Amino acid sequence: ASAKASSPPSASNTVIYVGRLSPEKGLTNLIAAWAKASLDPPHRLLIVGDGPHRGALQRQAQSLGLREPEVTFTGWKDPAEVHDLLVSARALVLPTIWYEGGGCPVSVVEAMAAGRPVLISDIGGMREIVNHTRNGLCIPAGNVDTLASALRRLLFTPAEADAMGAAARVDYDAKYGVEQNFQSLMHIYEFALKRAGKNAERATF
Repeated sequence: ASAKASSPPSASNTVIYVGRLSPEKGLTNLIAAWAKASLDPPHRLLIVGDGPHRGALQRQAQSLGLREPEVTFTGWKDPAEVHDLLVSARALVLPTIWYEGGGCPVSVVEAMAAGRPVLISDIGGMREIVNHTRNGLCIPAGNVDTLASALRRLLFTPAEADAMGAAARVDYDAKYGVEQNFQSLMHIYEFALKRAGKNAERATF
């Protein structure tokens, strides 16, 4: 299981997106919302990942006067690096604009494990995990004004962000803690059974 972050969400002014940079992810809306929300430094948007939309998104950010470090494109990061970025962020944002299938993104689970609130669009499997105003914020897909307001809410109400982050960790433990322990136990059993089978084969021959 992922380690709990040592500091609360309010210790950070960074909002992070993790995923593929492609049109369905709603990143055009995210950048527009960031500009609309007038989130000046030290507030920071970190866009982690790569994909066919990266160049267009970087040009959009520049055209809106959003430059590094205010809006930073990190490119692809390995899972350990993503984890470190998540535990040092205020919140995770996933502004998807159409349903992709496949359930809940791993980054949502990882953010909850780190005690970070999650800002999502009200579509797909994420709705089953993110409870609006309890462990994050759930907003209509594609609405830039609402997304801007939600970003400001996360960044300018630190006590609420901390409360949602704490609830996210509690919900992670309740939903995934036992399941992960069970899966770990199953892997141990499978390993033991395979080793016992190999030992039996050696004894036979």
